[in-house]
Amino acid sequence: MVQYFQRARFEWHNALPAGQRVVLGDLGIEYFEFIREDPRLRLPTNIPDNVPGVLRLKLRAYVASAVTARQGEQTLFVLVQDQNLQPVDNVQLKYILRLPSSPLRMGLLPSTDQNGISKVSFWVDAPTQGIALIEVEALFESFRERTITEFQIWW
Repeated sequence: MVQYFQRARFEWHNALPAGQRVVLGDLGIEYFEFIREDPRLRLPTNIPDNVPGVLRLKLRAYVASAVTARQGEQTLFVLVQDQNLQPVDNVQLKYILRLPSSPLRMGLLPSTDQNGISKVSFWVDAPTQGIALIEVEALFESFRERTITEFQIWW
């Protein structure tokens, strides 16, 4: 038997001893497998203390408003983390904005801060409703990562 909550799943395991029969389901691993992440990323890293550095970038982008008017301000947030989900600062970022029925717009974001975060606000002026796509590219040392986010232009 299971019971789902907003961010957890409780599971009943009758074979376990009394007081230990209700356990939290491992939703993180299920999601990890669902998005087909590389299973090697779950292995412990044996990096010597004297070998610092980023081995992999994890790039995520979010918008402040999932649905906007055809004219108004939108804010793009970017988070950059390393292979251990630690923030990476001083990452160079650029974006391409594709609005419905409009030419491409490109821009730069400030470099990430000590929390691995950068943000930029821009003006949306779309002639029609539709999906706006934002492609973000991160450049750090020899790494180059890309991600895409979107928002709906509605009224």
